[in-house]
Amino acid sequence: MNINKNEMEITRKLTAKVVAQYIGQPASGQISGKGLYMSFLTLGDLALYERNKIDNICVVLRPILSITIEDSIEILKIIDDSNIDYTLTEYVKDGFNVICKVESPNNKTMWLRVDDDGDIMIARGSAFYRADYIQVLPIHLFQAYEYLKAKGYDLPNHLLGMKTLKEAGLAKYK
Repeated sequence: MNINKNEMEITRKLTAKVVAQYIGQPASGQISGKGLYMSFLTLGDLALYERNKIDNICVVLRPILSITIEDSIEILKIIDDSNIDYTLTEYVKDGFNVICKVESPNNKTMWLRVDDDGDIMIARGSAFYRADYIQVLPIHLFQAYEYLKAKGYDLPNHLLGMKTLKEAGLAKYK
């Protein structure tokens, strides 16, 4: 299979590497032309896929714009490296973005913006578009993306030329 964006061939090995990042999520495939549903993906399933025992493996994920309020707040806690009990004061979904505003007990305001490309932006201040974007430590950004993958959100993947798994034909949405 070719991806038009980067003319990258998606091999079984590449598929296994990318899909392995979503171990534990529901998946489907085929064995001898018959449908197979896996309530959760295991390393054993990927080993069978790499040995041509399972065909057309497909992970069942959620689009990033379906991020929940709880997951948005958890991402802010990860980025802020705190266990502060934030209070949600604003939550907007417009089809292209999810914007979440929270306040801490000490009146610290934080904003999370996730766009349909999977970009995450964090800011502090009273208004998002006038707020100060904060420098996020790489480890916190890594933890945030790992959290989102563990929750089953489809994110852009560098091994796929920054396409999501759905765009590459390796996932379908719930």
